[in-house]
Amino acid sequence: MWKNLLDKYIRIKSIAGVEICLMPDKSLLLNAVIVRLQGDLLIKGPEYINISNRETLFQHLPKDIPVALNISGKGILHRPTGNDKANIIPGMNENDYYFQPFSCNENQEVALVRRQQLDEMISLFSDNGYKVVGAGIGLGYSAGLSAHIKTERSAAVNTTTFSLQLTRQELTGYTSLQEAGPSIIHPEILIGDQSVKSNLLPAFAVAAHTLLDGFQDGLIVQETISGNKKELRYQRLFNFVGVGSLAVIFLILLINFLLFQHYYTLAQQTSNNHQLYQKKLNNFDTLQQQIHKKEQFLETIGWTKQTIISEIADKIAMSVPEEVTLHTLTIFPLSDQTKGGDMPRFQKDTVMVGGTCNTPWLLNDWINDLQQTDIIASAKLLTYWYKKEDETGQFQIELVLK
Repeated sequence: MWKNLLDKYIRIKSIAGVEICLMPDKSLLLNAVIVRLQGDLLIKGPEYINISNRETLFQHLPKDIPVALNISGKGILHRPTGNDKANIIPGMNENDYYFQPFSCNENQEVALVRRQQLDEMISLFSDNGYKVVGAGIGLGYSAGLSAHIKTERSAAVNTTTFSLQLTRQELTGYTSLQEAGPSIIHPEILIGDQSVKSNLLPAFAVAAHTLLDGFQDGLIVQETISGNKKELRYQRLFNFVGVGSLAVIFLILLINFLLFQHYYTLAQQTSNNHQLYQKKLNNFDTLQQQIHKKEQFLETIGWTKQTIISEIADKIAMSVPEEVTLHTLTIFPLSDQTKGGDMPRFQKDTVMVGGTCNTPWLLNDWINDLQQTDIIASAKLLTYWYKKEDETGQFQIELVLK
């Protein structure tokens, strides 16, 4: 499991796929595309199409990412697979060729190229500062990618050197187009969710397969490619170990710093808390006395008996006739005998009621009704003013509680 996780971390994340088309006039036609691996998704990057001058490609293609080559065109053969590779071409020496099998119309075929041709192309890119880590021949990788090409039920996809006949996303046939070269129209095709010009299919296919193969050998085993893959793997592994070591050292230093800061802060807090607690202990008696006085004050004014106060207010409010309007209701009013500087004194057996009533006899009846309740000992009308011009009477009643 750890090996798989490590390989997934250090695997190749970006690669340039290059198709080298060997034209009949012995010239080269180059198509290239950069493909990135983002998670498990292939993302198409910059592309370079129909470049006839290799120096132009070398000027634009970045050298800090590996390269996968696909060779096609003149000298690349596609043949049905027999029981013996040597019988594909009569009198051939199989050690002189590279082979890449593929499937076409449910038949097994093979693409082959002379070792010298492919080795020369790999050396060409290696001499110009590129690390070649993958190679493909003709339709080999394009056929394998046909299942991911989204087309109509039956469609033709034209590359630079071949026309692929696809039926239900399977390769069912192909024909050579190498005489036409770049003159053929190459519309965009959809590979997975990536839009790619059809003449970039071989370059995209070899890049995609090389990314997915990782550091394992592909279908074509070549000395330079194997050496580059091994070197690249060790390089990425060294970088991973180096970065990991630095991260561990930094983490240790960070933990030491955080521990020092923690204990230093804890010591400061402990010292401050000790001084604070000492002050609190010194003021504890004073606070107790203050709390005791406050409790006595609350007990004196009756604020600890909210239920009784609410009951008095509710019963008075429920007895008010419709013709009487209350303006004030003061329960336990402040005593008139309170002097400046003394603790406030409240009349804990008294309720003061003020309001308006336009009919004196109704007010008198209400006062009599109040005296009949179980919480009022007496009700006394203190004041009554009647304004004839407004036909309103203002009153104030003193209620003495039982």
